[in-house]
Amino acid sequence: MPAEDVRLRERMRDIMVGYTRSIRDGIAELEHLGLVADTSINVRVHSGTQFFKLYVINNEDAFFGYYPIRPNKVVSQGKTVEIYDLVGKDTTLFHHSTNDVESSGGAEQVQQARMWFDSVWETIGRDFNLDAR
Repeated sequence: MPAEDVRLRERMRDIMVGYTRSIRDGIAELEHLGLVADTSINVRVHSGTQFFKLYVINNEDAFFGYYPIRPNKVVSQGKTVEIYDLVGKDTTLFHHSTNDVESSGGAEQVQQARMWFDSVWETIGRDFNLDAR
């Protein structure tokens, strides 16, 4: 299959939109329940392939895990396509915190994760509207 197979791009987009809507709805529920005063979500995307997942929470905690790559057969637009798939559902996440003991490097891991995230957000990231098609 060609690397630029439109079916695979659409499949990836649909997966990303589904996960992102789920996160948006969970965050909105926190506000609706009165657990958080105000919520908002901004989504930016880029054209690169993600080989890991990274969550930075309140600039204090970072969770990081690698996506293993495996051959896989997926159905896209009604047809089976062989791909190398990034398997993220079972990814082990490593936790780093600014509250870790000084020698663990947790604070530095969180700082570097945030710096990397900001560099992607500010340079190659572009706004994405979840509700537009």
